[in-house]
Amino acid sequence: MKLSHAIAFAAGATVFAALSAERRHQERQDLADKHHREAIQHATERHGAEAALSRLQHQQRLQLGIAALHQRLLADIATDPQHQEIWAKNDRSPEQMAEYVRVNRQISLTQTFYELGLCDLDELGVRARALMERPAVRRFWTVTRAFRSQESQSPESREFMEVLDYAHVTISAQTSEKTPADA
Repeated sequence: MKLSHAIAFAAGATVFAALSAERRHQERQDLADKHHREAIQHATERHGAEAALSRLQHQQRLQLGIAALHQRLLADIATDPQHQEIWAKNDRSPEQMAEYVRVNRQISLTQTFYELGLCDLDELGVRARALMERPAVRRFWTVTRAFRSQESQSPESREFMEVLDYAHVTISAQTSEKTPADA
């Protein structure tokens, strides 16, 4: 019986060792699967973030390209009498139109800086006040503010308008000029 006990014990130990080895193998496999799923998830998240960043950078390059085209068009209008005649409205002389275009270049450039994130809200306030200290800018803003407000659709554009409006009202009050709201 001793031999049969030894054989049974050895068989039991072998089965136990085999089951234990299978359990350890399964645990290692589960851990490897978990790491694999996490790696895929991280890669997917990273790819998603990289794709979003790539889209943002592409959009900013397009916005910058359009802003550059706009600045060149405004430069042509500001310096070319033929362009001034085309763009001048009935109530504005070509000289007034040229002044408005030069002011528009400054405001558009400031807006591009802000919308691309190259200046924050506080810096925009400083720039807006510096712009509105100039009488030509205040005249332009008084005449064109309603149109610019209509074309402003993005949250950044609306925020830009609010900051320039505030600077316009503040500086106009300091210089004793009438604002559109006072009229």
